[in-house]
Amino acid sequence: MAASTPLLGQPYRVDALGEGESGTLDRDPLWRTDAFDCLTFVETTIALARTSSEADARASLQRLRYRDGLVAFASRNHFPDADWIPNNIASGQVRDITSEVAAALNATDWLANARGVVHRRSWIAGLPGNPIHRANVLLRHPGDAQRAELAALARSSDDQAIDVRYLRLRERSLQQLQAAVAAVPDGSLVFIVRPNTSLVGPTGAVTQLSHVGFVLRDASGTVQFRNASSGRAHRVIDTPLLDYLLKMQQTRSFAGIVVLAVLAAS
Repeated sequence: MAASTPLLGQPYRVDALGEGESGTLDRDPLWRTDAFDCLTFVETTIALARTSSEADARASLQRLRYRDGLVAFASRNHFPDADWIPNNIASGQVRDITSEVAAALNATDWLANARGVVHRRSWIAGLPGNPIHRANVLLRHPGDAQRAELAALARSSDDQAIDVRYLRLRERSLQQLQAAVAAVPDGSLVFIVRPNTSLVGPTGAVTQLSHVGFVLRDASGTVQFRNASSGRAHRVIDTPLLDYLLKMQQTRSFAGIVVLAVLAAS
């Protein structure tokens, strides 16, 4: 998306956003454009693309980040597979087009399912030691109010079965990967599927999706993966999507991709 161009080069920061100064568990800012993790980069870009003022962009961002737009740690879309994708599909923000991409490739046999369980209670119990929140004082050193809120959140949470439909790319040849890259529409979101993986240590829960970015075709026609990278670059970068997928094929946990279309604001 063109709205992301001014954000290129901005630094990567894990857990970049929270509930602001009034947050009871996470007081990271509600809005920022100076640092991102992969999901907040995507959210901020979509919000900027849909609006013409910062106030409207902030409101758009909240609808993406929170169930029913309600700003609270408990209603944040924490898990991409369990929260972000299904909630934003339900609210008309995005549409899953993974099967359409497979059909365009005449490769519906490449479709597969990543299945797992989000253990929300153990994730909540592990939040004070979760590496993602290492800079969050309220979670690293919770007081009585934070412990009470976490206990209440755990009581209201249940384990959740996850079933993610994705395009399996792990075993594909170079020619097949090239075809898959060409079939992904410009402006789409691509989530990287790494089933039942925790990439940040003992967080108390695993995920099926590890990373996300936009697919954009540059002036030369190269299909770029624009993403906030936690790797060596540690900033928002463009990486040729084909190169990225070839590198991912060398990892044990990589399975494929989920492709979402970003819909116009309702």
